[in-house]
Amino acid sequence: MEILPVDRFVIINQTILTETERKTLIMLYQPIIGFTAVNLYITLWTLLEKNEITSDEYDHTTILENMKISILEFIEAKDKLEALGLIKTYLKEKDINSYVYELYSPTSASDFLNNPILNTLLYSNIDKKRYKKIVEYYTMPKIDLKGYKNVTKNLFDVFEIGAAKTDTYNEIRKTQRNSLTMNPTIDLNTIFSLIPNELLNKRLVTKNIKDSLINYSFVYGFDNEEMKNIIFESVVDGKIDLKKFEEKALEYYQFENYGNMPNLIDKTQPEYLRKKNTMLSNKDKMIYQYETTTPHEYLRLKYNDGKVSKYDIETLKILLNDIKLMPGVVNVLIDYVLRINNNKLSRNFVEAIASQWKRENIVTVEGAMEISKRENKTKKTSSKKVASIPSYLKEDEPKNTNLDDLREVEEILKDYR
Repeated sequence: MEILPVDRFVIINQTILTETERKTLIMLYQPIIGFTAVNLYITLWTLLEKNEITSDEYDHTTILENMKISILEFIEAKDKLEALGLIKTYLKEKDINSYVYELYSPTSASDFLNNPILNTLLYSNIDKKRYKKIVEYYTMPKIDLKGYKNVTKNLFDVFEIGAAKTDTYNEIRKTQRNSLTMNPTIDLNTIFSLIPNELLNKRLVTKNIKDSLINYSFVYGFDNEEMKNIIFESVVDGKIDLKKFEEKALEYYQFENYGNMPNLIDKTQPEYLRKKNTMLSNKDKMIYQYETTTPHEYLRLKYNDGKVSKYDIETLKILLNDIKLMPGVVNVLIDYVLRINNNKLSRNFVEAIASQWKRENIVTVEGAMEISKRENKTKKTSSKKVASIPSYLKEDEPKNTNLDDLREVEEILKDYR
């Protein structure tokens, strides 16, 4: 459901935002979600009533004009806040839709830096020197208490409390934090069924351990088989040793990825920027492939499932993290450059085109395909010799076939290139 500027909304405050949490928002969250998303969060706070519980009803134009952003920029920022548990969104569909935005506090610095997903997101978005400074800022100083004894008085040493009837108050405001939500990419039941009972006592696998395994599988992109092997090496006395699992998981990932840390920015095209239709022409097939494949996967597909070089991974990070192109747009750029540049992903050449597309605010796959088509026509008029080009640069003929996996789509597309 697309949000329109005329759609109405109210804000409900589910928490108490302290100065410490504001600092956490800037230091830990902003490197991940960006200034616009943090600014949206603060703007929602400012629209609350004096009692800081609920707001008046507004239309979205209020926020767009206040922040000087487009509705697409608002949606992207809102999605980031939702993804990290800072807001929840509810919708009532009418002629003019009504939304409710619930505000939640940022997680504590301790929980943030000990959460494998949030910590990895932060690490992959700032340089190592800055990351180290942030960790040092939140690290408790070590004080040597050797030779001291604890002489702190407890409650009943100081106060005498008689019997009295008191009421309980469940609706008193308190700090509320929303948990991260995601669809697991692994099946723990299948994984545990592959590990002998003699090695692992399944009754000792707590919910906390299961949640941690799911989080790490998401961070590192492990499948069932990889998780089984790493868990197998992490069992101590019939129990999963999470510290040992973390070490083994990182070792395995870095061995497979040239010593790099995982980068969660390598995602697929956001839903709200995807093409909304059910046609199955060849062009639609290409759009579907660009939109539903991560740039790393797409480049690996181009290498016929071979290893993507460290140099090319760094190029992808520049396109996604520094220039901040959308993943689907990066895929079109990869295809376009490889076709017109003799299968070479020359970084300077790629960055020059990427910077131009960023200046022209190319955020959709169709927009990227259109600009590459336009540039290709310019090259045609200036040179008689033109390299092999992607099929969408030619006239498209409809052909009704089913959408299958990426490899089948790629095979189909080869016939038109």
